[in-house]
Amino acid sequence: MRLVLLLVLIALHSPSAFGQSADHLQTVRVCPVEAGETAPPDFAGERCELTRLDLVDPQGTALWVELNLSVAYEMIASGNPLGLYLSGKMTAAAWVNGTRIGSNGQPGVTRAEERPGNIDAVLFLPRESVTAGDNRLVLQMSAHRGLVQLRNPVQWIAVAPFGDPTRFLLSAYWPALITLGIFIIGFASFGILALRNEDRPASALLALMSLLAAVQLVTETLRGIWSYPYHWQDWRLIGLVALAGLFGTALSALMALKAARLRPALQAGYVAGVGALTALAVISASAFDFKTALAILVPAAAGMVLAGYGIWQRHRPSPFWLAALAAFLIAFRLSEGWFLDRYFFFLIAAFLCVLFVIQAVSYARERRIRRSEESRARKLEAALDLARERAAPSDIAITAPGRMEKLSTARITHLKGAGDYVEIQTDDARTLLHSGSLAALEDALPATFLRVHRSYIVNTAFVEALEREATGTGLLSLTNGVEIPVSRRILPVVRLALAGNARAAP
Repeated sequence: MRLVLLLVLIALHSPSAFGQSADHLQTVRVCPVEAGETAPPDFAGERCELTRLDLVDPQGTALWVELNLSVAYEMIASGNPLGLYLSGKMTAAAWVNGTRIGSNGQPGVTRAEERPGNIDAVLFLPRESVTAGDNRLVLQMSAHRGLVQLRNPVQWIAVAPFGDPTRFLLSAYWPALITLGIFIIGFASFGILALRNEDRPASALLALMSLLAAVQLVTETLRGIWSYPYHWQDWRLIGLVALAGLFGTALSALMALKAARLRPALQAGYVAGVGALTALAVISASAFDFKTALAILVPAAAGMVLAGYGIWQRHRPSPFWLAALAAFLIAFRLSEGWFLDRYFFFLIAAFLCVLFVIQAVSYARERRIRRSEESRARKLEAALDLARERAAPSDIAITAPGRMEKLSTARITHLKGAGDYVEIQTDDARTLLHSGSLAALEDALPATFLRVHRSYIVNTAFVEALEREATGTGLLSLTNGVEIPVSRRILPVVRLALAGNARAAP
């Protein structure tokens, strides 16, 4: 609605571009349509009354409306074909200076008689039917279809160069469409992170918020692309409120997860409480624009309170969430009522970008913590493996043509793959041959053995030093003086494993 009023203001101040818009504050005459009445009545009759144009309401009834419409001389002299533009939740037929010029749908006294018109329409206006200055416009209106009662169903009446009625709306909407790419990228990025199980709850919520913002943007701009039947406007407005409500709920869930330290039960209670408060605020509001705004602003304000509690808890991410939400609410306050039509999607895009950065920083921090915990777990596991091997060394079966023997793994220094055989070196400088592959034997060895090359496995208990060569490969020195090559790809893993074993050793 506000966007349409914005176009009205533009039309009033830019006649060459948009034409002449009817003054919505002018006094008009309104009469009910009688059954079978097809021509304008005598507006001086007793059944007619005076009211303002912005208060005319054809919802659930049929009305005759007489108003004044000014047309600039420059517009008539331009030679361009003219059109009468009608926007609103109504079906309407029009007479200009006594001449019927057409209709948007077919108005009727009853629902059965009415053929619904489009939400935005243009009627060709013959040049000979208008004069420079004031013109008498009579509209027969009806609106027998719809789910809800709108406060201002008649939104825009104007004379302008003939063309597609959606072009005015699209010219105001298209800058916001730029943000659609951001929402799609956000949905894809966070969705992939959620599927990879990387901070799944928060990533899934951010993906959902991006998707909801994209769908809401498409729903909002739909009117600038397609002039749908007028009664579909109710579904569109309800859809916008529902999408905003889902976005606000997802925002509350994200705040419960990230803005403070809350137990799962308190998180659920917070989301439910904010949801109930939001629903109450939305139901109490009368205008749909305000309902849509409240569906997001109430969760944002509640999120600020929760982030403040998180700061009191000394929760590190809380100041970032508080700053992002505060900027969001301040921008709404400074927008002075044009929030949904001119700023909303830019703010949502910027807000999601900020959330992406916060989430990325939080994820990186959690990943560092997880890696540290995994490193400690590996060190503990290595220590346990070493302790078990020292306390009770395991044995493996060595097989060769014509013989088999058991060998304690504590005596093996390293193993080398040699085709269908494996050379096993022991601490007493013996070399034993084993029939089988190195990979199969690797599975039978305890965790104290480490694969350092596609052809070598070493017992870490005999490792003395690891050196990195100029080529990027490594060289392991064992206590018996043998040097084992380490492949470039495995070198970092070997270094970490040996470091863990060194710390685990008593």
